Amino acid sequence: RNHTAGLATLTLACAVEAAAHDVRAGRPTGMGFDADVFTGAEAEAQATNLLLPLLQLLRLLIATPSPVEVARRMRSDLVILLIASGGMHSLQEHCAARAATLAQATAHGALLRHYVGLLHALLLPLRNDPAGASCATALRELLRETRLCGVLGLACALLVEASHPDGELVAPRSADSPSMGGRALPGAPVLSVCRLAVQLLTHIGAIDAPLLRRTLGAGELKAQLLHLVHLALDLCAGAMAPADERGCAEEVRCLLHELLLLLGIFTHGSRPNAELLRWRKGDHPTMLHRLVSLPFAYFCVPRLRAVLLPTLLCGCFCDQSNTRILAAHLHPDHLVRFLREEIAAAPAAHALTPAALLVSDPSQLPAVTMDYSLAARLPPTEWEAALAFFATPPEPPASPRPAESDSDPAPHRASPVPHALQPARPRTASPTDGRPPRRVGGGTVDQRAAAAPYRP
Repeated sequence: RNHTAGLATLTLACAVEAAAHDVRAGRPTGMGFDADVFTGAEAEAQATNLLLPLLQLLRLLIATPSPVEVARRMRSDLVILLIASGGMHSLQEHCAARAATLAQATAHGALLRHYVGLLHALLLPLRNDPAGASCATALRELLRETRLCGVLGLACALLVEASHPDGELVAPRSADSPSMGGRALPGAPVLSVCRLAVQLLTHIGAIDAPLLRRTLGAGELKAQLLHLVHLALDLCAGAMAPADERGCAEEVRCLLHELLLLLGIFTHGSRPNAELLRWRKGDHPTMLHRLVSLPFAYFCVPRLRAVLLPTLLCGCFCDQSNTRILAAHLHPDHLVRFLREEIAAAPAAHALTPAALLVSDPSQLPAVTMDYSLAARLPPTEWEAALAFFATPPEPPASPRPAESDSDPAPHRASPVPHALQPARPRTASPTDGRPPRRVGGGTVDQRAAAAPYRP
């Protein structure tokens, strides 16, 4: 195992570079210079054939559980070697280039899925020993440097292109990309890559939520998350239409549910992150408006309530601005009733449960199972405080500055009553004004102005 791990680690960066070089040269990967020249598509396929077994081998080496302490230390050392050798950075760049367009991502869906699967496995030492793992510092630094390994931008770019109106930026439609409302929906391979990316972010949040909130709360990544949620809501609305003729509707709904789980972790306990729910995108209303406008089943079916309501609780808890927006569309009693049900169902709950866990078989993809329970987003120790918060009507917004009295003669202040509708004020003659009012057309100027109809 040790020799295999070392071999796989040292060859990862070289394999990525060799694959990229062979693709640029237009020859089959791993062949000599005397080989026949292949087309670009054939060279790409050869590069993928080289990397796929290597990524699967590394994932199995890291994610396979072992009761021996020495094996766990070796796993942490292997993660450090993967990072220090530059292999993970090269692999990220290689996969990003293979997902530059929707058509490319569809063709390289297996490579992208195995890449994200390896990232899931890298988190295992950090989960088992968050503070004492020897790879903890190097792994957290990798996540910060690479902006969470670039998976959010990858998923966002794919959905942006898939949601673009027909034109140059949309990949040609195939049997796996049904048309809906003038848009090309991504096929199942691309949707599975987007789901794996969101699952990875949720997995990071389940292990180190402060790291996820700090990194994902940065300006660019925060905007990408906003776009991704709005795009998923758009696709979900389209997938519910009768024109859906493929099996993508369920994949899109699962993607939306996983994004809601991620949003709950991201916004909990962070006012700057919760502000994202008040942001708009284009002509859409705020994200909070769109979430409370989801189909009625999300507020009455128990399975769907467990997906949406915990995220609304996390995003509005201790945030009066979000709570006022929520109360205008959804009565807080819905959240209060849900909290009471959860408290009654788990009276002894005290600890936060992981929102994502690795599956027992590391060869399977997706690599994690998701937990949509309230305890996976809102710690049980805060349930009573949340119950008291939502049982109290939200505070009204700060009242504007009181208007000055009408007797104030300040000339710069606009009168709230049109001039022609104001009561006439008696004229006060000045020492130099002894002449009678000038008459025009049978009346004084003041009388004509007072009698004239108001025209805005």
